[in-house]
Amino acid sequence: MKLSADYVKRILPKSRSSKTSWDPEHREEKNPAREQCQVTAFFLNKILWWDVYAEKITLESKYTEEDFIRQINQKEKNKTLSFFVGTVKIGENRRGYHYFNKDAENIPIRLCEGQFIYDKILARGKEKLLDQGKIDIILDINPEIKKRLEILEANFQKEIEISFR
Repeated sequence: MKLSADYVKRILPKSRSSKTSWDPEHREEKNPAREQCQVTAFFLNKILWWDVYAEKITLESKYTEEDFIRQINQKEKNKTLSFFVGTVKIGENRRGYHYFNKDAENIPIRLCEGQFIYDKILARGKEKLLDQGKIDIILDINPEIKKRLEILEANFQKEIEISFR
């Protein structure tokens, strides 16, 4: 079955869950796109052959000491926490990578841009194309990303089945 891009865009948000999130413990129902950009971009590359791009972004920090204490891993005592690929310190702006796609006409498709609804984007870096070789390496060296992608694919398949009932 050939799926249209519009159909995929409509079904995909229903397929996301805490198990597909980069930060499952802090996934918010009011912001379901949060921490879903990498797995979403990889999924769209796989199903629609859209190119994957990564860009460095800087977000205005809204982290307080209380947020930090709630999120910090017990093994880390250096007052930093993971934020997608980068790190953040209390009171400093958050920096990391944001993933998105471009379609066959080279039009940016940013299905997870909504995750920044409560953030102020201060800067966007130069976008970089991730070729299939880089994507394969990322999936090979990070089984957690591969697992999240597989979960998203399975959830998407279930949503397709539901939509045809």
